[in-house]
Amino acid sequence: MSKDAKISTQERKEDLLKPNGCEQHETHEVSRFDNFVGFVTTRGRHTLFRGQMSEWPLIPSVGRDQHRSRFRENDRERETLEEFKRESVPYLDYQPVNDWQWFALAQHNGMPTRLLDWTTNPLVALWFAVKDTPKDRSPGIVWMLWYKEMEPIYETKDDEVSPLDMNSDSTRIYFPEHINPSIQAQSGVFTVHQRMENNTDEFRSLEEEEIGSSFVLKKITIPADAFPGMCYGLFRVGISRASLLPGLRGIAERIRYDNVFREDEKIPGHQQ
Repeated sequence: MSKDAKISTQERKEDLLKPNGCEQHETHEVSRFDNFVGFVTTRGRHTLFRGQMSEWPLIPSVGRDQHRSRFRENDRERETLEEFKRESVPYLDYQPVNDWQWFALAQHNGMPTRLLDWTTNPLVALWFAVKDTPKDRSPGIVWMLWYKEMEPIYETKDDEVSPLDMNSDSTRIYFPEHINPSIQAQSGVFTVHQRMENNTDEFRSLEEEEIGSSFVLKKITIPADAFPGMCYGLFRVGISRASLLPGLRGIAERIRYDNVFREDEKIPGHQQ
């Protein structure tokens, strides 16, 4: 039997997108790769995607519990960025020209920032949602952000105001220059979040902002049982660690996936 799943004509006709009621955002459950592709490709061009292994709030890393006590003020963010600038120079192939590019580089290398990762490619988001076996059987999450009136930042200049000094009380979208291979490979985009006016410890999350005026959020949940099939579908269309995490580690991880089954994995139609 082929590794590919044998899907009956009747199954193909079934709608496996199950709407779940939600006060603020529409939620759908998707359990098959082909249904996910069909759903996301009907979206408009002004749509961003974010994949998560769990139901985390849409808050940047400096505003989450493990970092919030250390990043109470903008000055602490500024200090850590300056430290990153000083110590990263020997490893740079490209010298960022302003704080926007520095923040993008720092974020993609794991430093806590006020940027939150998104992508224009829904398959990239799906990979981040299902790439590992869930420890508690919780579903993966793919957020969809359709923006209408949020003013995107497409390019930055040498004298551009820093994200820390941005004169805005709402979330912005930043389309970064492709200053490193990971941003390019992942079609990376960021939302840039601001502190709450009356509480400098708290960052405004997208779920708590007014929905429906400048943007719309939708959520796709991926059941834990569907992770293996989703990963296999992504692998067959070229989405893997090798394509999204450029370098030798990504290549090695891709080869490993091709030859070693995960604990929860059973390829459709494959007899183990």
